[in-house]
This record gives sequence, C-alpha cells and structure tokens, in this order.
Amino acid sequence: YKKLAEQAPYAFNPSLVESLQLFADRLSGMGLIEEALQARRDSLAMCRQLAEESPIKYNAWLAKALYRLANSLSCMDLVEEALDANKEALEVYQGLSKEYPKIFESRIAEISHNLASQYSGLGFKEEALKASRGAVELRKELAKQDPSVFNIDLALSLHNLSIDLS
Repeated sequence: YKKLAEQAPYAFNPSLVESLQLFADRLSGMGLIEEALQARRDSLAMCRQLAEESPIKYNAWLAKALYRLANSLSCMDLVEEALDANKEALEVYQGLSKEYPKIFESRIAEISHNLASQYSGLGFKEEALKASRGAVELRKELAKQDPSVFNIDLALSLHNLSIDLS
C-alpha cells in the first residue's frame, strides 16, 4: 500500500492506515512491541493528515488511532505519553459526540476510565477523581440501556472510583 499511497494518497492512504494498524496488532502479538509502536505512530501520522483534509470523514479514525497508540504506550510503561494520547483522543471523541452522541459515548467512557487509571498512577488525585466520576456517570447511563454489555465496565469504573476516593 505504501507505493500505491505515494502515487494516489487520497485513494490509498485510508487503506494504508488500516494495514498499519493490523500490522501493529500482528507485531504486538509476536512480541515486537517497539516495531508495533512505530507502526501505530505511522498510522497516527497518516490519520492526522486525513483528518486535516477531511475532518468529517476521518476524525473518528484519528481518535481511534490515538486511543490505540495510547494503549500501546501504556503497555510499554510510557504512561505520560499514553496520557497525552488518551487526552487528545478524548477531545476528538467529545467533538464527534456533539453531532453523534450515542455512537461515541462508550468510547468516551472507556477513555475516561483509562485516564483515571493513568492520572492515579502518576499521582494526580484530583484529575483521577474527575475522570473516574465521568466514566462512572457515562457507564451508568450505558448500563441502563444495555446491562448485559455495560455492567462489567460500570463495575470496573466504580472500582476505580472507590480507589480514587480512598
């Protein structure tokens, strides 16, 4: 895809982004964490370009790429970088949720939950508490709509909140 994307970026960059994410998944599964991280960074760079050119079409891709990068960074104990990527992903998802609130609520709740853990791990109690409360509130609403899917997530966020309150 790289050669095709060089020749016709608009046509092939989206496919290259997806290929890089899949490649990162495979590399990670093989224990090649640093190579997977680089593939995620490359994918994110392309998503930024796509989102800049067509935000309506690609901001969701950008947010997902940021989220996946944050997870990879967390796995490598690069917590501060992961925190930055999650904060940016949250901002993008919150922007998207203004037009499509139901579509992105669960992702916002998940990222808020992750942020709470990251803030707590870095010793930022107030930020952790705020993120935990946000995750709990969103997950309560989601659990009302579909308890079989979201009750476990709600329990995890309530556990985080109890830790942040102690």
